[in-house]
Amino acid sequence: CLLCVLLMREAVVSTQSTGDKITVIHGMIEEVEIPEQVDTIISEPMGYMLYNERMLETYIHARKWLKKEGRMFPTKGTLYLAPFSDEGLFQEVSNKANFWYQTFFYGVDLSNLRQQAYTEYFKQPIVDTFDPRHLVAKPIKHTTDFLSDTEDSLKKISVDFTFYPHTAAHVHGLAFWFDVSFEGSQKTVFLSTAPSEPLTHW
Repeated sequence: CLLCVLLMREAVVSTQSTGDKITVIHGMIEEVEIPEQVDTIISEPMGYMLYNERMLETYIHARKWLKKEGRMFPTKGTLYLAPFSDEGLFQEVSNKANFWYQTFFYGVDLSNLRQQAYTEYFKQPIVDTFDPRHLVAKPIKHTTDFLSDTEDSLKKISVDFTFYPHTAAHVHGLAFWFDVSFEGSQKTVFLSTAPSEPLTHW
């Protein structure tokens, strides 16, 4: 539970040699008061496809406590999207809808719901790894700068795109991935969820 995490964090902080330098403030960032501006904001606000879970707005909101030359980690987030072709995945999702083909499921005819179920299954995102060889065009990208973009800019995100396929194939959907940059004073480090990179929990 959240309260348990907060209590454990406080207990850990109080036992460290830095206990007199760290203050734990309970509450939502939109509601708490902080006695001074901060040098750095560190968070993990990314959801799958970067923007899911709507935590980036809260992360940007926290910027009100940041000093003028302060830093945010992560600093920028870039979403990539590209069309893909994957007949095996298409069949896997299609087969889930076959349950609704039944005309006598404990005496109930489900077949009238099959098309609706089929549509709903294909509306849902699939959070998984994929082989980059399934991509049929170069990705386009959309970047959010956490140091300068506003909360309002995230309320409705519009990304125009045109793809130029490099092969003839059935396009089964759009693949998304993202990376975030941590831009320090001496170097920039990237965390990427690209299909060519090691697996992450996103």
